[in-house]
Amino acid sequence: NRLVIDQVEHGEVLVEPKSQCGPQDNRTPSTDPRAARQFPTGCTTWLISKFACCTAGHCTSNANQTMQFNVPLSSSNGRLNHPPPSEQYPYDAQSLRRLSAGIGADWAVAATLRNSTTSLYAGEKQGSWFELERPPTSATIRITGYGVDRDQRNRTQTQQTHAGPLSYLRSTRLCYVVDTEGGNSGSPVINDTTGKAVGIHTHGGCSTNGSGCNSGTAILGRTDFINAMNAVLNSRIAGSYDEFGAACKGTGGTPKLENGTIGPEIGRSFQARMTGLSTSKVVLLVFGVSDKKWGAVNLPLKIGTTGCTLYVSIDTISAFLTSNRTATWNVSVPNSKSLIGMTWFNQIISIDPKINALGLTTSNAAKAVIGGVR
Repeated sequence: NRLVIDQVEHGEVLVEPKSQCGPQDNRTPSTDPRAARQFPTGCTTWLISKFACCTAGHCTSNANQTMQFNVPLSSSNGRLNHPPPSEQYPYDAQSLRRLSAGIGADWAVAATLRNSTTSLYAGEKQGSWFELERPPTSATIRITGYGVDRDQRNRTQTQQTHAGPLSYLRSTRLCYVVDTEGGNSGSPVINDTTGKAVGIHTHGGCSTNGSGCNSGTAILGRTDFINAMNAVLNSRIAGSYDEFGAACKGTGGTPKLENGTIGPEIGRSFQARMTGLSTSKVVLLVFGVSDKKWGAVNLPLKIGTTGCTLYVSIDTISAFLTSNRTATWNVSVPNSKSLIGMTWFNQIISIDPKINALGLTTSNAAKAVIGGVR
């Protein structure tokens, strides 16, 4: 006689009772960029901002968790495979707020840290996050998450989705006939019509004979969740450098101003790139405090008949040497919390004597917001 160990998993892996609504598992593979696998607990977690996420309270008794995006298929025996480090975002354990008090009272919200490889927040990399809304009394509900799969084991704890009817809403308890499995805890409960999240999936209840329903917490009906969410969202600002407006074409192309790294944050280096410049050896970078007014002049301001537009107030101008029709502005943002939330505006003025009577072109503009943890 012998004992063969097929698989060993290390960590706090949550195993829940089956909660399949009917004789067949109707979940299908999906690729919603807003949802992630929570590891090592083995639940599901999802974004509500560039850096904040929600999951189930009972999934976070250990706050040292990681969001894993773009999860690859598991092995044929169900052994989990992990995405590269560039797709993983640890929780800020100190930010975690949670409640685990049963059906309708089970939620958690936390901030994540920047990725150690890309320096991006999860929402910056994924490009989207869930908006929240109160649940309707009647709706098609979708659950997208990382449940186990006993039929197709290579899909175990990879992203799958299924939709079905909302059975009822009682106070903050949602009940719906949607297939889930162990590992789906923490999944967003999605209004399939709007694509917005109305709750957090937390408990099974369906059976394979078609009776019962699975349950979650209607989070916007809970003041404690709303207060916790606002505390997490207000705990930091994700630095940003958002482009707006249109450039006018010059002899070297169309001048463009863009973020060269992440948005400006205290204690970090920031770079803005200037490309598509003229053959002039110098380019001017405008710094302004407004995109609405420049003294008594309303912005944006059309510049003659050149097709160029001034988008920002000219409060300071810095000159930069160009190389191959490009230039960069590098700055180290001081590590001072008093700077968090500070805003300024930039725009390029490219000296281009051959292009028009004014001898210049203008780029798009950018709004900078300094970020950091408060």
